[in-house]
Amino acid sequence: MINVNSEIGTLQKVIIHSPDDGIARISPKKAEELLFDDIVHLPHMKEEHDVFRDVLTAMLGKENVLETQQLVEEAFIASPDIKEELIDKVVDYEELPSYTKTF
Repeated sequence: MINVNSEIGTLQKVIIHSPDDGIARISPKKAEELLFDDIVHLPHMKEEHDVFRDVLTAMLGKENVLETQQLVEEAFIASPDIKEELIDKVVDYEELPSYTKTF
């Protein structure tokens, strides 16, 4: 039997982020910050993530495994006013050129 607990109670919901092409933009500076100690292979990483997501879904139910991308899209729809601010912060954090901003 699988039993996953937090420090204060049973895990009920989890937010995950599926690996995407953004992984290719990880600079050596960001790699250490994000705890990457080696070059990653995106297709293999996606396969491992899919297995991990399936395990979490089996344990918690599909409604309790939330995808980051879907949550961000829903937030943009619910509050368009914050969309530009969030995009600015992501572009800055990811060290992307300002022309990558599209609204």
